[in-house]
Amino acid sequence: MNNWNGLRHLSTAIACAGLIIACGGGSGENGNTPIGGIDRSGIAVFGTINNFGSVFVNGVEYETSATAISIDGAPGIEDDLKIGQVVALAGTLNTDGVSGSALSIDFNDNVEGPVQNIDMTSESMTVLGQTVVVDENTVFDEDLDPAFLEGLNIDDIVEVSGFVDANGDIAATRIELQPAGGELELTGTAAALDEAVMQFRIKGQIVDYSNASLNGFSSSMPSNGDLVEAKGSSLGAGGELLASSVDFMPRGVSADEGDTLEIEGFITRFVSPQDFDVADVPVTTLPETTFDAGAEMDLALNVRVEVEGELGADGIVGADQIKFKPKAVLRVEAAVDSVDTSSSSLQILGITATVNNETTFQDKGPSRLKEFSLQDIGSGDFLSVRGFEEPPAGGSILATVVSRRNTASRIKLKGFVESMNQPGFVILGVNVETDVDTEFETETGPIDADDFFAQANGGLVTVNGTLSGDAIVANSVTMEDDIE
Repeated sequence: MNNWNGLRHLSTAIACAGLIIACGGGSGENGNTPIGGIDRSGIAVFGTINNFGSVFVNGVEYETSATAISIDGAPGIEDDLKIGQVVALAGTLNTDGVSGSALSIDFNDNVEGPVQNIDMTSESMTVLGQTVVVDENTVFDEDLDPAFLEGLNIDDIVEVSGFVDANGDIAATRIELQPAGGELELTGTAAALDEAVMQFRIKGQIVDYSNASLNGFSSSMPSNGDLVEAKGSSLGAGGELLASSVDFMPRGVSADEGDTLEIEGFITRFVSPQDFDVADVPVTTLPETTFDAGAEMDLALNVRVEVEGELGADGIVGADQIKFKPKAVLRVEAAVDSVDTSSSSLQILGITATVNNETTFQDKGPSRLKEFSLQDIGSGDFLSVRGFEEPPAGGSILATVVSRRNTASRIKLKGFVESMNQPGFVILGVNVETDVDTEFETETGPIDADDFFAQANGGLVTVNGTLSGDAIVANSVTMEDDIE
C-alpha cells in the first residue's frame, strides 16, 4: 500500500464513519463512497500501529470490540494486525484526546515480493523494483535475527508496510518475512505504458497485464499516471510481474466539509506553508496552527509529519496541529538496569530512556506478548531501545521503539561522541574502551584507530562490544554517515 492506496482505504474508512450500514465497515472497492459527514468526535486516521490492548494508532488507544477489520481487502481479525503496520482507521475520539473507538481498521501492504538487492551503506533494499529504506524506527519481523537488513538475504520474500515519499521510495515502518509461493503484490503509479505488449512500469518493476483481470478503469485499460494495484503469483523470464489482476485505485480522500482527518506521511508537494500536500492530501496552515518538534519554517518537501485538522469546502485540510516526525538515530541494546513506571522511564547502561503514548512496544523475547508495555519489563530483561536524544539536558533518550529480545551478551550503543581520550570515548555518558583487537570502520570500509580518533568527535558512531564494569569494551566501532 503506497500513500495513495492507503488513502483509498482511508477514504472508505471515513465513509464508514458516516455511513456504517452502507459500508459495512469493510474496505470494499468503492473508495469514493460519499459520506453523510462525521461529527466533531469522529475521526479518520492514516498512521502506524504502535501497541495493542486494544489498538494504538499514532499514540491513541482505540477500543476494538465492534471494529470491522480488513487485511489486503479481505475480512480479518485483530490478531492479523501487527506492530508497525500503517493502517487506515475510522472511529470516534474521546474528549481526552488519547482514547476512542474504532469502527473500521484497514491494512494493505506497500509491496510483497522477493528481496532483489540489499545496500547496507544506504540502509535500503529493493523489492519488486521499489526502493525500501529502513531506519531506527523500522520494526522487523519477530522471527528475524538480527532485526535489521543483516537478517535478510537476496530472494527472501518480504511484506513491507510504510510511508511513500515524494521520490516514490518507501520508508518502511514494518518488514515481515513471508513464505515462498504466495501472491506477489505491488501498488504504485503506472508509467511507460506499452499497449502493444500490454506492459507498464511501477518505478523499477515491469508489470505484464496481458492475462490480468482489469478492474475499475474508466477506459477499461490502464493509462500512464493511474494509481494501480497489481497482483500475481510469479515473475517472467525477464523479471516482469505476471499480473493476474490489476485494480485502479482512486486518488484522494472522499470526505465532507468539517470532517476531522489525522494523516501521517511525507510532504509530497511543497509550495509554501499555506500550500502543500501530506501523503498527497492538500494541507494548509492556519494562524492558529500549533507545531510540535518543529516550526512552520521546517516544513519542506520530503519532511515526515503528522497533520490533524478539518477538511474545508475546498478539499484542503486546515491544520490544527502539525507534528514533525524526524528519524530516530540512537540505539541501545543491553540488559535493563531498572524500570520506573511512575516516571514512564527505564535505565539501561545507566542511560535514562523515557517512553510516551507514541512509543512502539514489541516483545521478541520468550513470552512474545502481543499486549506489551513498560509495566511488563523488569530488571535484567534484554532490550533494544531506539529514539532521539531528549532535550534540553541531553544524555537521555526519548524512545520511539522498545523491543524486548532474548538474553544476549552482545552490547550495542549508537549515538554521538561527546568526548574522547584515545583509546576511549564517551557516548550518552557511557565510557567506551578500545584495544588492539577493536575493528574500526566507516560505512564504506576499514579505518585505522588514529584516523577514527581524529575524525569521530561529535560524530554518530555505532559500538558493538561487551560490558566490563560500567564501560563497553568495543569489538567493533563504526563511524556512521552524517544524518540528513
